[in-house]
Amino acid sequence: MDWLREKTMNWLKSAEPQKAIEEKPKLLTGWRLPFDDGISAIAAILRDVQNGFYIDVGAGDPVVGSVTQLFYEQGWHGINIEPIRLHHESLQKKRIRDIRGL
Repeated sequence: MDWLREKTMNWLKSAEPQKAIEEKPKLLTGWRLPFDDGISAIAAILRDVQNGFYIDVGAGDPVVGSVTQLFYEQGWHGINIEPIRLHHESLQKKRIRDIRGL
């Protein structure tokens, strides 16, 4: 995890955080919640990571309010665990690269 700490600190010291704030309208795609700015920051830090993997427990809707949608859009895949059948079925349809559990 030292590589992640170093990458995060280098990113914070660069002009990238201000650039991300200025480009915020471009980052928002209508599916995120207002408090998800941290997800955008993490995604910006990890944007060069290819074949990323996530585990989302209580995944909810695959688009609305999703904390993993941005990573999915960047080519990542993962495991989504969702007990609500309606959301689970949506995950099955919209997250074809992911493993889904009920």
